[in-house]
Amino acid sequence: MDTTAAKASRQAEKGEKGESLSPLSPYKEFLSVPELAALMSVTPKTAEKWVERGKVPSARVGGTRRIRRRDIDEIFEKAKLS
Repeated sequence: MDTTAAKASRQAEKGEKGESLSPLSPYKEFLSVPELAALMSVTPKTAEKWVERGKVPSARVGGTRRIRRRDIDEIFEKAKLS
């Protein structure tokens, strides 16, 4: 049986609109919500809630939410210091 997180991971690996970089690539500067979900090993719904609640900063670009990879890295750095 396929889990939602596994589906999100495969979808994110394919990329959107022909993107070839995996969300796990440190060279990918902006992530979509499904890519964030794959990176964090959570469901897309959980990632979407994080974005909606402001736990993860994002910007709407072309009708989709984009998250800067740098912001995710900063969240982890702050968590390590706590």
